[in-house]
Amino acid sequence: MGNPVRFYGSGQPIELEEGGTLPANCSVEVTFRTYEERFFMRPSPAVNETILGCFGRAQRRYPTLKIHVVSFLSDHGSFVCTPPNPMVLWSFMRDFLSTAGRRLNRQLGRKGVFWERRYRAIPIVDEESLERCFAYCLLQGTKENLVADVREWPGVNSVRALTEDAPLVGRWRDHRREYELCRQRRRKLDRAAARGRHVELPPVPEQVDEIHVELAPLPHWEGLDPQVRRARVTEIVDADAATTAARHERDGTRPLGVARLLEVSPFDRPAEPKRSPAPRCHASSPARRTGFDGAYRRHVDGMRGVVVRLEPELRRLGCPVGTSLPPLCRGPSAASTTE
Repeated sequence: MGNPVRFYGSGQPIELEEGGTLPANCSVEVTFRTYEERFFMRPSPAVNETILGCFGRAQRRYPTLKIHVVSFLSDHGSFVCTPPNPMVLWSFMRDFLSTAGRRLNRQLGRKGVFWERRYRAIPIVDEESLERCFAYCLLQGTKENLVADVREWPGVNSVRALTEDAPLVGRWRDHRREYELCRQRRRKLDRAAARGRHVELPPVPEQVDEIHVELAPLPHWEGLDPQVRRARVTEIVDADAATTAARHERDGTRPLGVARLLEVSPFDRPAEPKRSPAPRCHASSPARRTGFDGAYRRHVDGMRGVVVRLEPELRRLGCPVGTSLPPLCRGPSAASTTE
C-alpha cells in the first residue's frame, strides 16, 4: 500500500544550498478515505472502539512509529507521525487498514472494498509546516463544519488526550484466541462423551483486550514540560473555536451538529466530495520544497541504479525477464524495532 517510491529522509540531515536543513527523518502526514467516501466510520461507541483497537494493536506491533495526533471523520482519517524508516509505516498501515476494514465491514453487515485507495503519506520537512499539519489534523471537525468546537466531536479524536491527558482506549477482540479456546472446549467434551461421562463446561467468553493508543510529542516539543505542551494545544483549540464562531456569524451559517451527524446513514456520501492534488511535501518555503525535490530525485535515481545493477545478476540466477523483481528486503517483524 502507499506510493510506489517513498522518501522520508536520507537518515542524515541535508544542508540546502538555498539555506536551511532537511531533517534526517521527516515527519509524515498520512490520510486515507473510505470507498466512495461513504460514511462508514460514522461515530458510535462500537465504531470508535474498533478503530482505536485496530490502531492501537498496529502501534503495539510497531512501537518505533511515533504518532503525534490522530483524527477520524465519517469518511476519512488522518494522523501525523514520525517513522524511523518507510518500512515501519508500510507495515503499520498494512496491519491497521486490513484489520479495521474487515471489522468495520462486519459491523456494517457488508462485504467488499472498504478503503477507496492506498493511503497517502506526505513528508513534512520543517517545524513550521509540522505545527501547521498538526493543527490541521487536530481541527478536522470544525474545518468540515461538523461541530462548533472540536471538543464536541463524538468520534475518534486526540483533542482530549493532548489537552487533558485523557487516555485513548480501544477494544481488540481476539478471534484467534476465541477459536482456540472453543476448539479446546470441544475436545474436552468429545473426550468425556467417548468415556460415557457427562461434563458441563461454560461457553467461551469473548476475548477482548483494552488497548491504549500512545501519543508522542512533536520532535521539537520533546524538551518541553508536559503542561506546556498541553497549554499550547489548548491555545490552538481555543483560537480555532473563536475563529469558527466568528466565521459562522459572519456567513450566517452553523455547523451540522452532533445530533444531526449521528442521524446520517453510514451508507450515505457527501453531496460534493472534496478533491485536491497531493503535494510532494509540506514545506514553509519554496527553497525547502526545492531542496526536498532534489533529494527525492537523487533517492529515486539511486534506487534505479541499484535495480539496473541487479538485473544482470537476477538474469544469471534464472529470474525470467519481464517479471516483477522480488522484494529487496523483508518488512520488519512485530518484534523488530530497528531499520
